[in-house]
Amino acid sequence: MSKHKQHTVTCPHCGEEFAKADLRRYCSNCFACTGCERYLCAACDEVIEIVPVRPPSFKTSSKGHHPRTE
Repeated sequence: MSKHKQHTVTCPHCGEEFAKADLRRYCSNCFACTGCERYLCAACDEVIEIVPVRPPSFKTSSKGHHPRTE
């Protein structure tokens, strides 16, 4: 028996349960990049989103302001 617990997720759309390692990763490359995990369900092909574990971290310049885009 393995000492490592296999992480599983349940699809909120169809209710099927899968090991995360068996699912295809899906990412929309959003601007917030909070470290959330997104997978495609192997049964219904809908996106399974795991809620981010930390709030978004916004990087600022050393002067503390953002340049304007005109």
